[in-house]
Amino acid sequence: MRALDDTTTPLGAPAVWPPSLRTVISLVLGSKFPMFVAWGSQLCFLYNDAYSGVLGGKHPTAMGRPFRDVWSDIWKDISPMVERALRGEASYFENLPLTMRRRGFEEQTWFTFSYSPVRDEGGAVAGMYCACTETTRQVLAERSRLAETERMHRLFHQAPGFMCVMRGPQHVFELTNAAFERLFGTRELLGRPVREALPELAGQGFFELLDRVYASGEPFIGRGLSVRTAVHGVGAELVEHYLDFVYQPIVSPDGHVTGIFVEGSDVTDRHRAEAELRVERDRARAVLDSMGEGFLLLGHDFRILDINAEGLRLEGRPVEQLVGHNHWEVYPGSESMEVGRLYKEAMHTRQPISLEHQYRWQTGQAAWLEMRAYPVPDGLAIFYRDVSDRRNAEARLRESEEHYRLLVDLSPGIHWTADAQGRIESFSERWLALTGLSREEALGDGWMQLPHPQDRAAMQAAWRRSVETGATYDVEYRMRVADGSYHWIRARALAWRNAEGGVQRWYGMTEDVHNRRSAVEALRRLNETLEQRVAAAVAERQRAEEHLRQAQKMEAVGQLTGGIAHDFNNLLQAVTGNLELIRRLAEQPGQVRSWAENALRSVRHGAKLTSQLLAFSRSQRLEMKPVAVNELLKGMQELLTRTLGPSIEVVLALHPDVNSVMAEPTQLEMSVLNLAINARDAMPTGGRLTLSTEVRRLERDAELGTGDYVELRVADTGTGMSPEVVARAFDPFFTTKEVGKGTGLGLSQVYGFARQVGGAARIQSAPSQGTAVSLLLRTAAPAAATTRERQPTGAVKAGSDAGARPARVLVVDDDLAVRSLLRDMLEALGYAVEQAADGPAGLQALERGRPDVLLVDFAMPGMNGAQVARAARERCPDLPIVFASGYADTDALHAAVGPNAQLLHKPFRMDELAATVAKVVAAASA
Repeated sequence: MRALDDTTTPLGAPAVWPPSLRTVISLVLGSKFPMFVAWGSQLCFLYNDAYSGVLGGKHPTAMGRPFRDVWSDIWKDISPMVERALRGEASYFENLPLTMRRRGFEEQTWFTFSYSPVRDEGGAVAGMYCACTETTRQVLAERSRLAETERMHRLFHQAPGFMCVMRGPQHVFELTNAAFERLFGTRELLGRPVREALPELAGQGFFELLDRVYASGEPFIGRGLSVRTAVHGVGAELVEHYLDFVYQPIVSPDGHVTGIFVEGSDVTDRHRAEAELRVERDRARAVLDSMGEGFLLLGHDFRILDINAEGLRLEGRPVEQLVGHNHWEVYPGSESMEVGRLYKEAMHTRQPISLEHQYRWQTGQAAWLEMRAYPVPDGLAIFYRDVSDRRNAEARLRESEEHYRLLVDLSPGIHWTADAQGRIESFSERWLALTGLSREEALGDGWMQLPHPQDRAAMQAAWRRSVETGATYDVEYRMRVADGSYHWIRARALAWRNAEGGVQRWYGMTEDVHNRRSAVEALRRLNETLEQRVAAAVAERQRAEEHLRQAQKMEAVGQLTGGIAHDFNNLLQAVTGNLELIRRLAEQPGQVRSWAENALRSVRHGAKLTSQLLAFSRSQRLEMKPVAVNELLKGMQELLTRTLGPSIEVVLALHPDVNSVMAEPTQLEMSVLNLAINARDAMPTGGRLTLSTEVRRLERDAELGTGDYVELRVADTGTGMSPEVVARAFDPFFTTKEVGKGTGLGLSQVYGFARQVGGAARIQSAPSQGTAVSLLLRTAAPAAATTRERQPTGAVKAGSDAGARPARVLVVDDDLAVRSLLRDMLEALGYAVEQAADGPAGLQALERGRPDVLLVDFAMPGMNGAQVARAARERCPDLPIVFASGYADTDALHAAVGPNAQLLHKPFRMDELAATVAKVVAAASA
């Protein structure tokens, strides 16, 4: 600043600066906090050392330059704030997103700052003062934290094991996941004590265990405990499950137990499988020990896990010298022999092997062993025998091996064996009871008369498939039973094959599944009947709701059109009167500027009115994002205090557990400000305004359904409203204020905003009891960071090189007055303009010569703007297009705006038109 050239700035030397400027500059230079001052008509930019880091590559050339030139890249975003400061209004913004170019590239940043007016010795605003801090890192860190929190919530809900969290000594359900709901049914659990929510657990000991864990602070771990639950609702038949779970106390920082975390898994299938496995293992052990051959089970590390009685007899050693020891240690030298290589190959390839191996027993006697190794889940199962008497050993081996396979692979049922052609050779006694056949009739092919004729083709197909592919024979069919009726049965069988692969014998099991299938069919028919009744009820309700919506719509349209006509007639009167004065008295330039400003103010008021109507109709396009509502209200407290005046006390009652909500920050601020101003008007002699937040869990709410919401409540101590006024408070253009004191769109805008972000607005009020307006806003979900497209600011002149032809703009608009105005504005900006009154005329002009830009209205008769743009793109694919429209359907507009296209919302200023056209021209020539 000391090196600043006095000739480069209109401020002159510091010695001649006014005392007000020297005072604020002394404050800025003496602070370690980033600050700057913008002074004078050009807002000359003066800043301290701490602010140089914010400027990046703009420092030091920014010193003394006009504020608008220094921050031209964000001027469109901050210029309204600057204008407010120059009007004498201070403002504060927290975590405002700005897209800056300060290091040679665009970067997304966030800043917290305030703009305050600075007055000269005469009390006039001569400049503005700013204190700021960059919060980019904090904003990105908070977004990351929110995303991680949501990820943890999803993991909790999707965890394969069941989980829940219970609070307090009554064990009130606070959280449950999907697995927990599958275990106990889809009843309402949250917010209810466990004894009330799960009454069927009474007498099973679980309530007492929860009480003990809560009282002692010691966790409890249960393994395979039986629990009977009413999965289909209270009073339904109890279903038994077996659970592995832990009750883990939740301890507060002061050491007190505040709740219990439950986590576990349903091991019913495992428990039943283990029970069946124990039975099968006992049977298998009996079979193994009765086998006439040795059996050895090796683990993955070749450690001996089991050996049968015949193996011990052949080995001649006690079991403790074998089981638990490494195979290569028990049989020295075998690792380097052929048997060792084949064992390792079978373990690796998971393919069975067979070999004959010469071995010397512990007694010293040599023998030849026939060995077969089979990969199993635990490792390798080895069968071996002394083949001195091969024929006897082979007979015993086939019998023992097949019995073992059947015991392992087939569950209990009616067992039978058949020859290769399916003729019964042996059967369980229950086969006679089921079929009603005598023993003589059951043997051979007598059973083949029992299957239902319609099911024999499916049986034969399954039989052929099993013979050809080796798959298990598995089929369900109807069979005539002892009482003459047909029952559904399930038959399964394994084929024993010879060395050539031919079937020698079938080992099978038959199960009566008639009752199960009948129950399933009855349940299916019941579900179909219920679905039909539910569908009919839903259709009837939808018809009734549609009639109600139509009636409400017609009433609202009547109120809306009357209000619109009143306000827009006032606006048109102001615009018409000022334009008439300009036309009649154009030779008075001083008055002409004043009348033009009056007309522009009326137009801006009309644009604001349109914005409020769009907010009420939820047609405006909102930039939804997570908003920290508590922080937003804290940031608004000073603004509200100044706005409402000293007679009104502003109180914040913010719940610390309130998280972010999904909203558009600016619209949320405007809604709060609207409510605060309404409250001020209701307290003419002063009072108290309370802004509070609370977490709300809604259950089957008529308007919002079920979900988590944040209630933002704005309450005053004013005059209140009667029930009749409360009923109409959200109606557009309804107001109880005097004429000229309000448009009647404030509360309707708040209502429209709340509904558009997925929430609701509600009023509680009574005469002399004050008014409270509650906004129910959805809690925030993870949202990807969004970057608003930065629009160029300022008027950009047409053309680039000296002497180059001016850029040519084709204007297509069906309104003659608007078309002529656009022509005059564009020609004033240096563009050559060609006009067309509709879409076909515009396409004809396009055929005569390609313009540099197509400026087209959206809503036109015949061909609308989107259709004109598509036809133009077919002729000139890269033609830059600007849509200029006041059309309210923003979704349709944005859908039509494609590559090389921009959108101008009517009404727009001349500098906005210049910037938009210049942008598309520059983009096309880049």
